[in-house]
Amino acid sequence: WSPDGRRIVFASNREEAQEEIYVMNADGSGVTRLTHSPGRDTTPAWSPDGTRVAFASNRDGGALQIYVMDASGAHALRVTTMPGAAPASSGK
Repeated sequence: WSPDGRRIVFASNREEAQEEIYVMNADGSGVTRLTHSPGRDTTPAWSPDGTRVAFASNRDGGALQIYVMDASGAHALRVTTMPGAAPASSGK
């Protein structure tokens, strides 16, 4: 849930084999895909002010890393580097 309670951010593989990040209104309407990467984008979380979303991704290959992006899905930026870690399984 967003800090204002109006939106929900979530990960789903509804359109791709890999998980992507989506946002929707609290009533379930307005589902919008935020990420479009070749890797797995998962475990999204809102920033305290609701303007950004943090998430884990292996879009650059290798281990899952932490990224942040605008709540619109724009300007994704990698903020961690964990070399040598094994990629996480999608659990499938």
